[in-house]
This record gives sequence, structure tokens and C-alpha cells, in this order.
Amino acid sequence: MIDQRYSLTGEASLRIESLLSQFERDRDRGPIEDFSLYTPPIDDPAYAAVVTELARVDLEHRFDEEGDGDASRYIDAYPDVFAEEHCLLQITYEEYRLRRLHGEDVQATTVASRYGIDGSRWIELPLGDDSEVDACGNQCDNKGDATSRRYTPGRSSGEQPTEYPHVGDLFASYQLVAQLGEGAFSRVFLARQSDLADRFVVLKVTPLETRESDKLARLQHSNIIPIFSVHRERNLSCICMPFLGTTTLAEVSASGERWAALDGPAEELISTILARRQSTIKLVADSQSQLISETPDSTVSDPGSMRAEQDWTTDELLTLSNLGYVDALVTLAIGAVEGVAHAHRRGIVHRDLKPANILVTDDGTPVLLDFNLAIITDETDNRVVGGTLPYMSPEQLDSLRTGAQSFPSDDVFAIGVILYELLSGHLPFSCPDSRLSFDLDQVIADRKRTPRSLSRLNSHVSPGLAAIVQRCISPQAADRYQDGSELLEDLRRHRQDLLLRYAPNHSLGERLRKWTRRHPRLASASTVTMVAMSALLAITFFWWQGRIRNERLNAEVMWQHFSARFPATVMALSSPGLEPEILTDGLQQSNELLQQWNVDSEHWRQRSHADRLDADQQARLSRQLARLLYLSAATEIDLAYTDKGDDRVRQSHLANAEAMNRRITRLEPEFRDLASHQNQRIASFYQEKYPNDPLRRVFSIVATDDEGHPIEATSVGSPSELLQLISVQLDREPTNAILWFQQGAANMRMGDLNQSLFSFDTCDRLHPKTVATVFNRGLCHLELGKHREAMNDFAECLRIKPGLTNARFNHAVAAHRMGDHRSALTDLNQLIDAGDPRTRTLLFRAEVFDAMGESKLADRDRAAARSVEPSGGQDYLARGVSMLSESPKQSLADFQAAVRLDSGNADALLNIAHVQSEFLDQPEQAIKTLDRLAALRPQAAFPVSSRGILRARVGQWHDAITDAQSAAELSPGGREQMQIAGIYAMVAHAESLEDSGVEQSPSELRGLAFMWLARAINSDASLARVAIGDPDLLSLRQSPQFQRLIGGAEMIRQTANQPR
Repeated sequence: MIDQRYSLTGEASLRIESLLSQFERDRDRGPIEDFSLYTPPIDDPAYAAVVTELARVDLEHRFDEEGDGDASRYIDAYPDVFAEEHCLLQITYEEYRLRRLHGEDVQATTVASRYGIDGSRWIELPLGDDSEVDACGNQCDNKGDATSRRYTPGRSSGEQPTEYPHVGDLFASYQLVAQLGEGAFSRVFLARQSDLADRFVVLKVTPLETRESDKLARLQHSNIIPIFSVHRERNLSCICMPFLGTTTLAEVSASGERWAALDGPAEELISTILARRQSTIKLVADSQSQLISETPDSTVSDPGSMRAEQDWTTDELLTLSNLGYVDALVTLAIGAVEGVAHAHRRGIVHRDLKPANILVTDDGTPVLLDFNLAIITDETDNRVVGGTLPYMSPEQLDSLRTGAQSFPSDDVFAIGVILYELLSGHLPFSCPDSRLSFDLDQVIADRKRTPRSLSRLNSHVSPGLAAIVQRCISPQAADRYQDGSELLEDLRRHRQDLLLRYAPNHSLGERLRKWTRRHPRLASASTVTMVAMSALLAITFFWWQGRIRNERLNAEVMWQHFSARFPATVMALSSPGLEPEILTDGLQQSNELLQQWNVDSEHWRQRSHADRLDADQQARLSRQLARLLYLSAATEIDLAYTDKGDDRVRQSHLANAEAMNRRITRLEPEFRDLASHQNQRIASFYQEKYPNDPLRRVFSIVATDDEGHPIEATSVGSPSELLQLISVQLDREPTNAILWFQQGAANMRMGDLNQSLFSFDTCDRLHPKTVATVFNRGLCHLELGKHREAMNDFAECLRIKPGLTNARFNHAVAAHRMGDHRSALTDLNQLIDAGDPRTRTLLFRAEVFDAMGESKLADRDRAAARSVEPSGGQDYLARGVSMLSESPKQSLADFQAAVRLDSGNADALLNIAHVQSEFLDQPEQAIKTLDRLAALRPQAAFPVSSRGILRARVGQWHDAITDAQSAAELSPGGREQMQIAGIYAMVAHAESLEDSGVEQSPSELRGLAFMWLARAINSDASLARVAIGDPDLLSLRQSPQFQRLIGGAEMIRQTANQPR
């Protein structure tokens, strides 16, 4: 039989529900190719079930979107999962069901046979039937969404419900008296233990295999519920615990808003606890009366005996009644924290602290309950995650999808929320209904915002106590109390009127009040003593205030300095050409800024005094430091890929990247996915030093919401997706220079040089004299044939940073292309004399010598270049070009080496296609290479026009014309315009265009060829000489129109070169 749903209950259910719900939300926005973000670890018992469920959900989406789908895509992607017959049956039956639902008349046996399955037992479904039927023909109950296979949290598995015992039953030798509570996977009963003086006990009954008793057995503390015994009966586990009452902090916190409004002794609070105690007695009495009436023959003790057997000690309640409401609530909290601290010292994290799990016994002692989700921190298998939504820390919420281990700071966060709720009557953060679908990312983002001040909600809460609570619920785990013991110490010091050890307390008034309460005799001594003490305190106060003021001032100066340097540093680390000099310079700047704020330390805020900045500045600083770490790690990996030097140098780059990745998530946990991607790049490098297609860095920006608050870092895998995000951000922040730089970089990667030029120019106006901006603008000018502007840009780079090798080399290239060979030679001599005898530098100087008629010097440089080992992609590219005529295969090997070092090297890919088509007679391979280049540079005309030329040469007329039309829409330059002319000329000269799909006539095609040739020559008159020898234009050469174009271009060239 094929199960229509999975049983996803048990301790892991909350995490599984979150993963599937998140997948459902993300899948609604578009296709998802990789399920890895939505599955538990591969060794998790639920892994196969979750993958199968994800596949079924995705398959239904594909049928809805495309009208078709195929289970084989999932079987091929996850062979280990679908090697299990049960999983294979699930996904293949789903394909059959969906095909029938969408009207395809296919038989069950037909679908089953495709996958080697016996489908003879599958029920034949009616066409278009919207009901759910399992393979044996049983109707499935899927209320609310009968046709959907998609996941809904809490969906039933179709298994038989758990048969719990009932009140009045005898279970495991205990008489069940009343039901005290009910959870998703347990029932809690009040019971009598007849074999031990008929004492009352609590039985927790669950169908799950639980280790709660093992955890509690490690804990012996008056503030933690003890265990009497553990039993197993009727496939149910049962834990026996003492009965200490039914009042929890949930009942106390329900009146928290009222407590906040009251002053004086906590009489009403004590009355609430006493009233709950009386309700406990009544509960037992009523339950026993019912048992007596139902079982007249049974010998049940008098309900009043409960009063006698319980020791109703009230010392604790009397102590609480003499306190104010705030102090009484803090005293209750201290008792609970004592239990938490004890658990932490024993290596146990509770993970589900909430008011309902803190019992206030009938004598007023707080006791921790329900260690079902607790973990033992020294155990390796702690993948089970969970908690109660309003009390979960940002890291604990994120673990719902990552499975990350919990830490004591998660319990501290929960205690902080409980204290906030007790003292104000409100939760500090907004929280959705966990029973409904919710956006986990939004919940995490809300947790990271500073809540309203507790002192404003309750005027009786002192600044010191508010600081304790605020430290508990700090967004960053490193800024919280690290365990219950630290929190307990500050709470005790607060109650003892001592200065806090961990939380800041800047209120002078509160310090004076605490001192007065600690030293009542001194406080009531003579006026002379008081004056002396006042003077001493005043001196201390002004000294302390001066110190704080100085620290705040220094932090503000550091922040201003950081803000001024941050944009240029980000731009250097984001440079699209991956120029090692610019990247290395960016790394140096980044390291200086990171060290300034002591990010190596877990307590970096305190050590750098960043905690003296206001909350918004601290949030911005933390995100910007995390961004620098991310970009620096990406740059270290880029340098490891592009550096062909010593292995130890590459290992150093990777080690630095790994260290930075670890720091990223400590600063900003939402950068975890970006860091994970970079770790994949590092792993790829270790597997193969030069992969055929190395993983590129994930482009990222830090977005903001509609109110301008920073939100989660957005990561995308392609420049086109990044451009869409940047466009939205620029609407909000039109003067953000970094965004303009990123827009220019993304357009440059896509090949849209005109738009890239505009973006870099705007960036330079907003943030002038930044090397990375001016350099990349120069590259755009150079590629667009604007050589004078390129020379000016590279000269500006050299004024900003005189030793920038790439700027001087490209300055030489621009000068050479303008015919200023002397200036080019001067630049190249400086580079070589300064110790840069690189392959590309020597070969380019040889080209300049040739242009100057110095053939011997040119030959000498070429010989020297071949004796130098290439040190990067550009060197391989230059050597490949120089050897093209004499050794095409060696040239091809050099171009391929350049691509291995940088998969985005467009010039290398274009030259690979050139060798394949012109030297190796492999036009089809060349077209595939150009396909790859066109995908890499979707806004560039040259890969499309080049591919069109090859298609025209092999007679693919229709595809060639399509490429010509596509290239025409991509702002082609002169070179591409002449290629478009060549495409039209070759197709126009074809022997027959019948059945080719080409709509234009030969005469129309010739007209288009001449139009594009004219545009090319008008763009660059020097192309006229190239056109004369271009074989693709052969059919036009005898035309008078061709002669007029060439003649006019030559006249323009001569006139332009006449001396004035």
C-alpha cells in the first residue's frame, strides 16, 4: 500500500514542519533545483521521508505550472533515497495520480513499469478526479485541500491515533485521578500510588521513546522536578513525579500587566497563588468524588486526606508577601534560574523554558518542568530541535532549518522573555500563531529589534533590572549572559543591592539607593559623614561619567572614520575583474578596519567600546563588519584560485577565508548561507586546485525594508538577479555609492558596458577618487574604443595609487591603440624595470616594438616572454595569442588554462571559439563555446554576433539571422556591427533559402548588410581596412556601394590625421 502522507511526529516534528513549510513558501515563488536547504542532515532518520515529501510537493507544482512532470528527475537526483522501495512507490504513485488528475489517460501499470515497479495493485483513478485515493483504493481524508499534495504543518499521517489511558483507569499500578494537562505528544495525569500510602503523584504518559528521565536523573536540585520512577506499559512510556501543585508562572504572567500597575506589598500576587492552591485541593476532591461514584467497590481515601498529607509550608509565601511586586516576581525568577544554572553546570540545555514549564509549588517554590526537548551538550547526536515560538532565541529559530546545536544562551534568552512578560504583561517581540503558516525569516528579524524599554512599561522596574532583562534578550548570543550562572549572579546582586557584574547599570541614582540600603548606619550618620561621602561619590561619579563620555567620543570618532573608509573598501573587494592588486589592497584596508573593532574577540563590542554607540549605529556596524568579513573571505578564495604561485601561499589564503567564515556567523547569523557557500568553494579547491568550472562568489547586497531597517543579507547566484535587487535598493537610496558600484560591476559581468560605464561614473561623482571605481570605468572606456577617456582614467588611478601595475599596463594599451606608441613604451619600460617581466608585459612591448619598426627588439621580447612561466589568466591569454599562428593547439591549451583560473574570462572563451573554428575546423564545438560565453555575458553583443557568423558559415541560415537580430538589440560596437553585416552578406549569397525559415529576400538581406557595414565604419573608420580583407564580406566587395563606403572611410581617416 502506498501511504498518501508521512508521519512526521515525534521530537523532530517541529523542525520538519518548519522545513517543509519554508519549502512550500519558497516554491510558491519559483522553481527550486536544490532541496538541501530544506532537509535534515543526511544521516537523520527523517531524511528520506522529507526528501520524498519535498519531491511530491515539487512534482505537483510542476504539473500546475507546466502541465507535465516526471518522477525520474528526483530519482536521479536522490538515488540513495529512492533505492528504498517505500520512497520509490510514493513518488511514482504521485506521478500517476497527477497525470490522471490533469486529464492524461494513462494506466497505473504503464507508469509503474517505467520505474520497474509492480503497479497491478494500484487503484485506477478516474480522469480529472480531485479526490485522494491510496493505492489500495482507500479514500483519504484531506480536509481543506483535497487535490493538493502540498505540505501543511500538523498534517495527520493516517496512522492509528494513540490510545491514552483515561481518568479512573489503573495504569502501571497507579489510579488515575484527574487529567492535569495535554500536549501534542503526551498526557499528564494526577494519580494515586496505592502501594505507597496512597500518595498523590503526577504521571506523564507519552507514546514517544523519550530520554527525559535520563536527563532529569542527572539533575538533583530543589528547583527541578525530581523523578520517582519510569514505566513502560501498552506501548506508552510513563514518568512518575511528585505532585507539587498545579500553579505555573503562566497563571502568574497572565496578570503581569496588572502587577506592573500595582505598588506596595505583593498581597494580590500571593492571593493568586493561594487561590490556585485551593483549586488544586478542589480538583482532587472533585476527581475522587467522581471515582467513588463510578467505582463503589473501590477503597479510595477521603479527599480531605490530601490536606493532611501535604506539608503546606508558607514560609516562602510569607517572605514574598513582604516584598513589592517587582521584587516578588524577581525572587520567583531567581528560584527558576537557580534550576537553570544547575542544569547548565551539568551540561544540559532545557530549550523549552516558558511560564507553563515553571511550576510554582503550593509553598511558593519555582520548579522547572518538561525536559523533553533538553539536550546534553557533550553528546554529538543533538540534532533534534524545537521550542515554543515566543520564547525562542534567533539562533534557536534558525536551527529549525539548519539543525544547529543549542547553547545555554538560548535558555538565557527564554528567561529574559519570561521576565519581560512577568514585569510588563507583554511579550517583548511580536509573534505569529505557531499553528498557522508563518515567515520564519521575519520572526527572526523581529527578534533582532530592540523592544520597548521595560522601565517605560513598568515604572517600578529599576534601570539595573531593565539592563539585566535587556542583556538576556540581546539579538547576538555573544552579548547575552553565557549561561544561567552568570544571569543568576546578576539577579542575586540586584536583590542584594550590589553593583551588577555583567549587565551595565549607568544610573547614579540607583547606585546611591543600593549603597544606602547596604549601609543604613552610614546613611544615617552625622552630616559631616554624609557630606564627605557625598563628595566622594560625586568625585567618583564625575570620574566615571568622564570615562564613559571619553569612551563614547572615541567610539563616535572610530565610527565616523569607519564609515568614511567603508565604501572604498567594499568597492575594492567587489572589483569585477578580480585584479589581484586591487583585491589585495582591499584586503589590507578591510583588515585594518576589522582589527580596529577587535572582531576576533567574542566581546568585541565591549573591548572596542562599540557598545557606547546608539542601538542603530551598533546594528549597522555589526552588519557592515560581517559584510567586510564575507567579502574578505571571498577575496582570499579568489586569490587562491588565481594565484599560481607557492602552494603555501594558496593554503594561507584558504586558511584566512575559513577563519573569516567562522567569525561571520558570530557577528550576523543570517550570513550563514553566504559563509556556507564560501566553504563549498574552499572544499572545491581542495578537491581540485583548478576545477574546470570553479564556483564563483555569491554576489550579495544588504537590503533594507520599507522603513529603512536593515534586513537579512540577500544572496543571489547571477548578476541579472542582483541587478533587480540593486534597482529596488537604488529607488530607496539613490545616493548610495556602493550600490552604484555594484550595479556597474554586475552590468560589466553581463557585458552591458554602456550601462556599466554610466554606473561607475555616477559612483565616482558620489564617492570620488576611489581606485576601484576609476579603474573599472577605464576598462569600460577601453573596451568601448574610447581610448582617450581610458587613458585619462588610468592616469587618475596612478595619481591615486602610483604603484598600481594594472593601471599602468592598461594606460599603455590605450596609448598604443591611439597610435601613441612612445607613451605606451614608456609605461611598459617602467613596469619591466620595476620588476614586472610578466609574460603579457613582454609580449605587449613586442607588439609596440613591431608598430615602431623595431623588429629585433620585438623578437627579443617574444623570446624572453616564452622563457617566463605565466603567473595568471592574463599571461596565459597573452601567450596563447602570440603562438596562435605557429601552434594553435598550444594556444588552445593556454586559453583553457586561463578559463580554469577564471571561468568568467570572456576574452579567453572567445579565443577558444576562434581556435576551434578557424584552426581546428570544429565549428560545432566553437558554437557551444560561444553559447557558454553568451550565457556568461547576456548583455554583450560580441558572443552573439560571433556565433551568428559561425552559423552562417555552416549553413544554419535561420539561426544566423536570429543571432544577427539579437546582437543588434544589445548595443553592438563597431566590431560587432561588422559581424552583423557579414551574417547578412553570407545569408544573402546563399544558393537557396527555401525551407530555411528566413523571411527576408536576398536583396533585403544585402541592404541590411550594407546598412550595418556603414554603421561599423561610421563607428570606427579603421574598420574599413579590415572590411577589405574580411572573407565574410566577400559577396559585397565588387559592389560600387562597398567601394564608396571604403573610399569615404579612407578619406575621413586621412583628413583626421593631417597635421594642423
